[in-house]
Amino acid sequence: MPATYDAIVVGLGIMGSATAAELAGQGNRVLALEARWPLHRCGASADESRILRLSHPDYPCYASDAGAALDAWRDLEATVGTKLFQPTGGLLVSRASSSALSAAAAAAAAADTAHKLLTTAELRMRYPWLRFRQADEGFLDLGAGILLADRCLTAYQQAAVAAGAELRFGAELDLREITRSWLENHEIPVSGTKVNGRHLVLAIGAWLGSAPAPLRWPEVWIERTVSHWFSPGLQVPGIGVENSPFVEWIDDQLELCMIPTINGRVKVKTHHTGQEADPAAGPAPPTAAEEAFVRSSLKELSGLDLPPLGAAASMYTNTADRSLQVRRHPTILDLTTIAACSGHGFKFAPLVAARAAQLCTTVPAQTSQAPTVQQHAL
Repeated sequence: MPATYDAIVVGLGIMGSATAAELAGQGNRVLALEARWPLHRCGASADESRILRLSHPDYPCYASDAGAALDAWRDLEATVGTKLFQPTGGLLVSRASSSALSAAAAAAAAADTAHKLLTTAELRMRYPWLRFRQADEGFLDLGAGILLADRCLTAYQQAAVAAGAELRFGAELDLREITRSWLENHEIPVSGTKVNGRHLVLAIGAWLGSAPAPLRWPEVWIERTVSHWFSPGLQVPGIGVENSPFVEWIDDQLELCMIPTINGRVKVKTHHTGQEADPAAGPAPPTAAEEAFVRSSLKELSGLDLPPLGAAASMYTNTADRSLQVRRHPTILDLTTIAACSGHGFKFAPLVAARAAQLCTTVPAQTSQAPTVQQHAL
């Protein structure tokens, strides 16, 4: 007879790991499955760093969520005894006439988020290791910082195990077979055996885009993104997390982000390339032309000409309006899908997990109508 669990979580990136920990912490019997290995580099949770902003001009409703998420990361940090969040501040640089600066300031003021507006002269005085153009001005999100992503992922997996969850890596998973078996018997096949559950959570990131139709909900599109790493060289002072914020430059044609030195590397990337990726094949590898473009853009914007150390391509899962979404399926009421990786997702993992756990442990009304979509605010 198949083993029975209160919840089966498929996918152990940051969303699945956090959800497994949350469910197990509430006393549920949880099985969490991952087709790959811990800290694998195929999805969107890998890497040493993710930024955490408190000001969100494009999504003002995220402001209160960002503060709550940071509190949750602090709590997890205290529980596992490992540093997970590095305060740095977050600096947005753009031309004085840019709408990006005014939007950031307005969002911060509306949310009562601590911030500063910096003139060109103030930028140059505060950050002498960076070059600023004459028309550059800045918005400094004082409470922002960097999540140490690999540590965060490991911390949630450790918390899940400590709470009694069973984590299986390298599991043989077939989404088509999972679909058929779950709809027929509330079972899913795993590496030649079957397990039974009361609720299924799909936290499969980019692979949601290639899941069979009943599971592929909400509709998503998968985007290729590339991270580049550079040597900090002999900059004085060094571009480290102790003295430098993460910096985003926004102009009409470019959005470039630099994360200061972690593990001896400066990370630089552009956001939302618009290039689609196929989860089955994986994203196209980085090219020399992309590396040269990012290096020259960084030099033009900051004055830093840093030697390249490497690059890696990964995949973002995007919803139509780029919102975070945690949904119970409209017709498969014991299925919850997480689609929360549109460039915002990682930092909100604690809140996504709490919402997903709530959906797993409440009994929905039997209705043919789709439930209210939980999007933007969590």
